[in-house]
Amino acid sequence: MTSGGDCANGRRCVSRAAPPAPCCCCLTPSTVFDWVVPFLVAGAALALLAQRRLTNWHQARPRRRAEPAAVAAVGVVAVYSGYFGAGSGIMILAVLLVLIEQDLARANALKNTLLTVTDAVPAVIFALAERVVWLAAVPLAAGLFAGGMVGPLVARRAPSGLLRGAIGACGFGLAAWLLVRAAR
Repeated sequence: MTSGGDCANGRRCVSRAAPPAPCCCCLTPSTVFDWVVPFLVAGAALALLAQRRLTNWHQARPRRRAEPAAVAAVGVVAVYSGYFGAGSGIMILAVLLVLIEQDLARANALKNTLLTVTDAVPAVIFALAERVVWLAAVPLAAGLFAGGMVGPLVARRAPSGLLRGAIGACGFGLAAWLLVRAAR
């Protein structure tokens, strides 16, 4: 998409963790994720808002553990993204901003690349297993491509503090909506 040129560093973190996601989907009761996901999304929104403090804390630690931590965190979010997806953009953005890339526009570009990979593998597996509701997939795909074209343009031009606050607020809103939905 439009953010391909922004992904100079961090490419090593493209995870092979997406294939386990369809297995999680088949083996885990959906009620487990219904109750866990809102807290994951809220935690990611909080991490995104506290990114500067978390980054300073992380950078003060010995660097020999930085890359394994980044790969592990990206891998966990990749599995989650392939399984459920809700809020995974906020989750991976928080991980990237704290552990890999502090520039919001570049982290957003890397997020788009990573989520493309982590969503494509399970999508193919689900399609081959005939577990896709195609009437729902078409508008989702349209939203994906529209967001992929407009999002990087906004991320490059908007003030990062304002954008970070808006993304965090959306994350908390999504977490609240998911929690209410789980309680029904």
